[in-house]
Amino acid sequence: MYKAIFLSLSLIVSLFATDDFYYNGNKKISLIKTTFANSNLREVSNTTYYKTPDNLILGVNDEIILKIKDKNMLKYLETKYGFTVIKELFSNTYLIKVTNKEETIQKANDLYLEETIEYASPNFIKTINKR
Repeated sequence: MYKAIFLSLSLIVSLFATDDFYYNGNKKISLIKTTFANSNLREVSNTTYYKTPDNLILGVNDEIILKIKDKNMLKYLETKYGFTVIKELFSNTYLIKVTNKEETIQKANDLYLEETIEYASPNFIKTINKR
């Protein structure tokens, strides 16, 4: 009986667990939500922290870096995904802001899968390791 209860609870928990990841090139990198615990990184308000499988701490806020293949598609994507362009960083590369920071990773992943996008990644806050 306890085994059946445990299996039922495990199934329920797995249904509600989020599978956070981001694309780095064509590779999915898993993310585990964590508390801020890294003395090399200054804690920033309005930021959610994640740990990668390599134990790298990444901060995520409401910004995404987006490189688009066809500049003419920017307005269409802005309307479809509900983001605001903050500024153009380089040719066809933009810093954009989403309305809900809890959706930053998912929106970056959705944008990455668009055919007109070269890359889309949350504007991570990372540690800098000295050599």
